[in-house]
Amino acid sequence: MNFLTETPARTAALVRAVNRSNAVIAFEPDGTIIEANEAFLGAMGYSLAEVAGKHHRIFMDAAEAAGAEYRAFWQRLGAGEYARGEFRRLHKSGREIWIAATYNPVLDEAGRVTAVVKLATDITERNIAVREVMAALVAMSNGDIGTRLGAEVTGEFASLRETFNATMDDFEDVLRSIMATAKEINWVVDATSENSDRLTRMARDGVDQLASTTSTLSEISQRITDTGTAAGEADTEARSAEAKARRGGEIVAEMVTAIGGIEKITREVSKITKVIETFAFQTNLLSINAAVEAARAGDAGKGFAVVASEVRNLAQRSAEASQNIADLTQRAETEVAAGSERARAAGDALGEIENAVSVVVEAIARVAGSAEEQAGGVRNVGGALGAQQDRLGELTHMADDVAGQSKNLSEQARRMDTIVKRFSTRVAGAEGLPPAGRERRQSAPPVPAARGRQAG
Repeated sequence: MNFLTETPARTAALVRAVNRSNAVIAFEPDGTIIEANEAFLGAMGYSLAEVAGKHHRIFMDAAEAAGAEYRAFWQRLGAGEYARGEFRRLHKSGREIWIAATYNPVLDEAGRVTAVVKLATDITERNIAVREVMAALVAMSNGDIGTRLGAEVTGEFASLRETFNATMDDFEDVLRSIMATAKEINWVVDATSENSDRLTRMARDGVDQLASTTSTLSEISQRITDTGTAAGEADTEARSAEAKARRGGEIVAEMVTAIGGIEKITREVSKITKVIETFAFQTNLLSINAAVEAARAGDAGKGFAVVASEVRNLAQRSAEASQNIADLTQRAETEVAAGSERARAAGDALGEIENAVSVVVEAIARVAGSAEEQAGGVRNVGGALGAQQDRLGELTHMADDVAGQSKNLSEQARRMDTIVKRFSTRVAGAEGLPPAGRERRQSAPPVPAARGRQAG
């Protein structure tokens, strides 16, 4: 059995059911009000006496009611077309009301429209909530996170208002934390960048100083090496001089020995000279005796006297020669003695020179060894400084990388700060933020109307 089969009893029951759950109003086909139930009259703020016999336009904005579209709307209803949608109407007090309604033409048996019945539901609270939420979302898209839903969002949408506002409070707290973090990041990044630049400069200065120190040490090492070489050469020369001094001492010793031999021969010559002197003296005596005997002999002894005279002359010359030889021998002995003394003194001096040269040789050998050790130490230090220079070079590259990363992080932090600064909060005068409290509705677009908004 079809419940919607038309019978008087069922029709009456349906009308009662509709009246209980809907705002209902009936019109003439031209829009003149015939009747309205309590739900409709209560929603619009009128009594039946105030609306009966008047045209539907009393619920409309005057400008809209005077338009051609509104007239066409009623013409379509009068022609039997129904209309459905969300419509903006005016309360008796002048405030706007939104309703979801259907306009249903009522046809007689001949198909002529005898009335128009409108079934309506008040959706003002929903539309206000939708409009306010849209306005708040537009404000948020413009960077205003201080926007909140106001007391005009009521009824069943009050919980939506509370949830939205609580969510925005939490979002604002998060954004404030992000702002504070962004500032801290900017500060840290700036400090890191500055420290990285300082570290880079210090590392580069250190590299330059180490390079200069390494170069200086290289020069010192070369000089020490040269000193060691010179000391080695001096050691060789000193050892040669030591050998020569030793040989000179040996030669002097040989010369002293030779002078001793000469001194001995001189003494022998002196003895021989004395013998010659004695022989000359005896010869002279003999010549004198011979001369005496020749004189005694007279003429017979004249030839012998001549020989005796010659012998005496020869003896005198021998005595003179012997005396001269004795004088020369005495002088030779004196000179040989002095030469021997001087040779012995020269030998002693050469011995002292040999000892001194030995000391110098040992000192030069120590200098050469020390110079070699110093050169090795300087080379080790130079190698360590070279390694340190390499490490400082790596540190410089690392500092450059850190500086680059710091600059990149700084750029990212500034970008984040720029993004965050698009938003404003409810705290006026917050550093780096635009003032809060902008009117939400300045940028809010109108709520789009459903079909039939300009009519009805």
